[in-house]
Amino acid sequence: MSSKKKNIPLTIAISVILASPAIPSNNGAWITSAQAAQSTSQTVNHEKQLIEAYVKSRYNYADAESLARFWGSNRVWDAKLKIGDYILKNNQTAIDQALDNTQVVQSIRPQDSGNEAFFNSKYTYDDASILASF
Repeated sequence: MSSKKKNIPLTIAISVILASPAIPSNNGAWITSAQAAQSTSQTVNHEKQLIEAYVKSRYNYADAESLARFWGSNRVWDAKLKIGDYILKNNQTAIDQALDNTQVVQSIRPQDSGNEAFFNSKYTYDDASILASF
């Protein structure tokens, strides 16, 4: 048997793979572009549900901002999604406990009275810059 005949199934397999519009997924498996689009659509719909739950809730932007810092995220959006997730799972107690913890942490932190005094004064950034140069 010639080497050309042995490679025919491999050639066919490669042709089929190249002809199908597939992309790697997060877990390393190959999925079609239609499956990827469906997955993306499901993710977008899930995020919409989470945000709608947050928006309809009693929690506000300041709560989300505090919780983002408390949960270790720089993005308020992530906190809004997490709040929505807790709401959909009927676990508002976890949100309230986390908010209570953020208030405790904020009350323990020493207040930066120097910055507060500066911002409440008549001086400007330029004044502070000139003083800093000395």
